[in-house]
Amino acid sequence: METKSLFWKKDTIIQSKDENGNPAEGTRLFITPSGEEFYLRFRNGFLDGDSYTKDGKLVVQPAVEGAGHIEYWREGKLHRDGGLEAVYAEGFSVKEYWINNERIER
Repeated sequence: METKSLFWKKDTIIQSKDENGNPAEGTRLFITPSGEEFYLRFRNGFLDGDSYTKDGKLVVQPAVEGAGHIEYWREGKLHRDGGLEAVYAEGFSVKEYWINNERIER
C-alpha cells in the first residue's frame, strides 16, 4: 500500500527507547538524511500524540509534525478518530484516513 506517512510499515507498531533504554516520552527532534526536521511525540515508548489533562480529558495532537506534513498516531499505530485525516502531506495537499493502522479509502 502506498502512503505518504514517514514511519508506517505494515503490521508494525512504532516504538522507541530513550538514551537510557527506557520507553521514550515527550517530544523529540528527528532530522531526515536530506535535512528535513520533524517533531515526534512519544507516550509510553509508542509514537503517540495523545495526552490527557489532569481531569482525564483526551487531548489529540499530531505525533509527527514538519513543514507541510502532519501525522496522527495512537499507541504506535496511525490513527485518528471521528473520520478525520490521520496524514497530511505534500504541503497539506494529500490527505489519508487511518484507523488502528488500517487505511480507509475515501
